[in-house]
Amino acid sequence: MKTRILAIVLALHVTISLAQKIKPLTVGDKVPDVVFKTMLNHKTPSGKLSDFKGKALIIDMWFRQCGACVDAMPHLDSIQNTFKDELQVLLVTWQTKKEIEGFWKERLPVQGLKFTQAVEDTVVKALFPAVGYPHQIWIDKNGIVKSINDGRQTTKANVNRLIAGEAINIAIKKDELDPSVSKASIPMAGIRYDENKGKILHYSYLSEFRPELSGASGYDRQENGTVRFRFLNEHYAQLYHIAYAGSISVPYDRKNRIIRNDTNPIKHAYDNVNFSNYFCYDLIFKEKAGVLFSQYMIEDLDRYLGFKSHEEIRKIKTLIIRPNGKGKRYKDKLEPNKRPYTEYGKFKNGNLVLLNNGWIDFVNLIAMESPEIPTVFEFPGEKYINLKITWNSDNLPAMNEELKNYDVEAIIENRDTKVIVLENRLY
Repeated sequence: MKTRILAIVLALHVTISLAQKIKPLTVGDKVPDVVFKTMLNHKTPSGKLSDFKGKALIIDMWFRQCGACVDAMPHLDSIQNTFKDELQVLLVTWQTKKEIEGFWKERLPVQGLKFTQAVEDTVVKALFPAVGYPHQIWIDKNGIVKSINDGRQTTKANVNRLIAGEAINIAIKKDELDPSVSKASIPMAGIRYDENKGKILHYSYLSEFRPELSGASGYDRQENGTVRFRFLNEHYAQLYHIAYAGSISVPYDRKNRIIRNDTNPIKHAYDNVNFSNYFCYDLIFKEKAGVLFSQYMIEDLDRYLGFKSHEEIRKIKTLIIRPNGKGKRYKDKLEPNKRPYTEYGKFKNGNLVLLNNGWIDFVNLIAMESPEIPTVFEFPGEKYINLKITWNSDNLPAMNEELKNYDVEAIIENRDTKVIVLENRLY
């Protein structure tokens, strides 16, 4: 009887413990021996943190759609190979084993890399909550958190300090966990908005990069006729493109869309270190017939960024992918069991190399970002197409030999294309 009572008490204790909210940890805290039910590339299918006892540990929290996470993986692999048994790089994600295994098979930039990983995690995510990723936790050989950072500080010098047990002078990465702030679900000014939104005639806000806000765009329409557009931490050229396009979803040709004829100190190349050319813009106005958000947005960008902008048409060399004749074999479905990781296509260095069951709008969006030549998929009235080709825009005859199997052709034309010209502002 005593044994049975003890078992009941223990079970109750475990249930209560699991129900308690996990308290997030910070630098200086000791990490508990977290158990991982599902692991990849580990000595056993499951594991725990104590499996890496005696090593310095870098936990890299990521998810497969995080471009910055994926871009950093070759560097992490180099760090692991440099420090070998003195360091363990452990990738941790909450996504499923099936999703992650598919990612490693199909995503070209990481093929050939092999990390010890924990998948379907809930505990580490609760211990070290985040909004922005990558999210790294550095733990010394004694199980003490030494740094929480975004991965940009993962240098050989800093890792040497972690292994040696020395002080690491890295600012703690602090994520804003309140979604009403991080997602800007209320206007950035935010003062009694619900009480006064019906009185707003016009409001606009422009700021430099704000790390507590996640990168996003969107709009809301109120019943009283007020419309709000918000753009969080967007590149200046993207803001101009959205303004002139009059839409947040028009494909963006990064190479040709912006023409700089000015001496403005704002740089065009992406500054992903200091984010000096990323801005937040918030606009609220009363809708009127014939008045678009573009008119307000262009005026604000020109006024506060110091440009004089206008849109004009220029001839741009463009690769056109289009139907060839009346056949429509591009509509024939391909093998669903061979669909690539991206669902729509595979890409290498920004160029499309395989398209399978592709959504036209998505393909155009990606193709327009090609560093070689603007590419347009031109299939009027079609939402999806199916092609399986080897992409080689430098050899059109070879491409067309494959494309003809789908009643499709590739041609190059000098197309009339709208560009945005930025000049010096005179006042």
